Amino acid sequence: MQVSRRDFFEALGLLGLGLCLSGEGFVLAEDSEQPTIRNPRKTGELTADEKGSLWRVFSHIGSLWQTGEHCSLSRAEFNQIIDLKTNRPPSYLTEYQAALERLRVLSKAEGERQAFQSGLVFG
Repeated sequence: MQVSRRDFFEALGLLGLGLCLSGEGFVLAEDSEQPTIRNPRKTGELTADEKGSLWRVFSHIGSLWQTGEHCSLSRAEFNQIIDLKTNRPPSYLTEYQAALERLRVLSKAEGERQAFQSGLVFG
């Protein structure tokens, strides 16, 4: 599967990670544009299980698009970013919860492996 870097960044933008490409690979960056978020004022923290599910989505995207050599983000660092993106406005808490709910519905209907393939990020 061929995916452009632009599509890759847009997909990661859905996770609210604010990743961008530098001369040395992918780096974290703050998005200067105000994102469109369902409820940007609702803050909170995801559970460990929810963060684990988001990590699986992030890892799956990296595996599928073979971007692992460009990203050295550890799971602990990923969790810190998720916490930063949910504990203060604009918060991605409701976006993450909606994505996880969609994954749960698709996983129940199709199995988790197929759920990842059937449009979790792009549907």
